[in-house]
Amino acid sequence: MFTNFNFKELKNIILIFFVIIIVRGFILESFYIPSSSMEETLLVGDYIMVNKFYYGIRLPITPLSIPLFHNNLYLFKKRKSYINYIELPYIRFFKFKNITHRDVIVFNYPHDKYNLPIDKKDFFIKRCIGIPGDKIKIVNQSLLCINNDYFEIDYLNSFINECNINNIFIPKKNDILYLNINNISLYKDIITLYEKNKIKIVNNNIYINNQLNTFYKVKMNYYFVIGDNRINSYDSRYWGFVPEDHIVGKAFIIWMSYNKSHDKLFNIIRWNRILKYIQ
Repeated sequence: MFTNFNFKELKNIILIFFVIIIVRGFILESFYIPSSSMEETLLVGDYIMVNKFYYGIRLPITPLSIPLFHNNLYLFKKRKSYINYIELPYIRFFKFKNITHRDVIVFNYPHDKYNLPIDKKDFFIKRCIGIPGDKIKIVNQSLLCINNDYFEIDYLNSFINECNINNIFIPKKNDILYLNINNISLYKDIITLYEKNKIKIVNNNIYINNQLNTFYKVKMNYYFVIGDNRINSYDSRYWGFVPEDHIVGKAFIIWMSYNKSHDKLFNIIRWNRILKYIQ
């Protein structure tokens, strides 16, 4: 009888564990806000809930991972929590909504310098300002105009500083990009880093996968994101577009918020932010 009781308890524990894995992996996940890039919408110390099926469920790209860990083991940060011997193709299904202007989205940082698998790159959170098909206008090398909203840029450190052009279109799936020596740096990451082709430039001629090309057909949708705290946000102004396969989900509610700078225990919790909807 004692053995049967332990076996039942074990089955319940395993069942609960698998439910947590499924919910966290495909439905809802909690994230901590560590920086001020989204102030005033999100503050350092906020804990938010992210809807991972709103834009469609993204299947794991690295299936050989330790559950409930992201890209490292928390107590042993130099130890990976996954094995990338197998990397599956990007698949997303059961999409409820498309990303729209001003959605606050969580995504894997595209310009990762460690060459991690897509779903193991660090998480970023920003507001979506530009969606596929939108036009970005560059004004006096100091402003970006997107849908009549203006955003300051540090032109020399921006992703457009090598491009002698005044208008940029945010690519959408199946768009044809007409390439030349002036705009190739703008779209190079899309063609190579995100869509896994090789580019070579010889005598101002552009070769993609060793074939001379003046155009490229885009395979995915792309987005332009900016932090609400525009003067202190590392975002698309500096590293470019977010590919659709990097999208994790939509941030929709703050479920807890801590202000660790307060010395009084009661004031550590920001009570007015609990269960606040993210707009």
